[in-house]
Amino acid sequence: MVRSRRFVHGTGSKSMKRQFAIGESLRRLARRPRVYVAAALPLAIPFILAAVSNTDALTQSTEALFRSNFGEARVERSQPVMGGEDFSRYHIADPRIESLIFWVGGVPQARWDAAGGDVARLPSLHSPFWAPEAETVIATATEAMTVAAMGVLGRH
Repeated sequence: MVRSRRFVHGTGSKSMKRQFAIGESLRRLARRPRVYVAAALPLAIPFILAAVSNTDALTQSTEALFRSNFGEARVERSQPVMGGEDFSRYHIADPRIESLIFWVGGVPQARWDAAGGDVARLPSLHSPFWAPEAETVIATATEAMTVAAMGVLGRH
């Protein structure tokens, strides 16, 4: 028996056709002698994300820049969460490398107000029901990333 992972590349009908084509190819290979199946299947190499750790200096300086740029009311310090990202490996490999992750809220204001501050009543970032206010989020995130980068580059 051959078990295949679903390979998803993009969305829509092309993606479905691609998923079907890969699955069908694996089924064809499975009908051949076993040695071909074993040779054709990719090796599974585990990839483990390292926990993100915000360094104090970069966090404080970037937070100050955000407060200066966006105003006090639009910048909030959140509680620590367990999150993993690939870029955290740089700081783990060399602690002199600063590290910071920040989030830009994407919930439409009316939905946020309806939740009354209870984030459990809102869809999470990876939920299929999460639907950000795209123009606002993209504009704010781009501005935030620019402010943060200019701060790191010493051009604030």
